[in-house]
Amino acid sequence: RLPRGEKDPGRGAGGGAAAPLYVVDGFPRTPDNVSAWDAILGDACETQFCLFLDCPESILVDRILSRGDGRSDDTLPVLRRRFENYKAETLPIVEAFEAEGKLRRVRADRDKAVVFEDVLGAFRGAGLL
Repeated sequence: RLPRGEKDPGRGAGGGAAAPLYVVDGFPRTPDNVSAWDAILGDACETQFCLFLDCPESILVDRILSRGDGRSDDTLPVLRRRFENYKAETLPIVEAFEAEGKLRRVRADRDKAVVFEDVLGAFRGAGLL
């Protein structure tokens, strides 16, 4: 949650009340997640944008396999299945956000400090920071 004292620009400049902002990490991942989000929140919540950390699969594999505190199932065969599932289930959700003009893509194959600055830039560009 990002607390804000100023008026929420999405609620209109003419006196809208300050509204809390939330960062929802890793959701929605599937079409069922999207349906549940819509059914529960409906019009009560406006999605400002989807932040997509874009990184080539080969770099992701290297990073995951080289982390010291990795999961016991961080093996190449399991990772391949996870990536296939991602392509089938999650990537279409990302593409839908892009089609709506609500995708902010950040290249995540660079130094983490550079990526972090670009993430901040995405929030600034949306008027959220």
